[in-house]
Amino acid sequence: MLAFTTLIIAIPLVTILYHIALKRINNPQISYLLVFVLGILFFFTGSMHFIYVGLEIIILGIVIVFVKNKFMKPQKSNTNI
Repeated sequence: MLAFTTLIIAIPLVTILYHIALKRINNPQISYLLVFVLGILFFFTGSMHFIYVGLEIIILGIVIVFVKNKFMKPQKSNTNI
């Protein structure tokens, strides 16, 4: 039961992180770093619930960054500069 309650928090946070930052960053190392920083921030709350949320943010974020860099093609710009 704890896994589902932490996923309810982790999935929207990773989705927001993706739409705000991760889809604009082309460097995978920076993307992985942002995911780790967001996940580790939840470790400092001291609550066991938020430690699990932090772990799930890290795991979901790594999967999203991997899929983005492996399977999604970068968009070409339409400007001819």
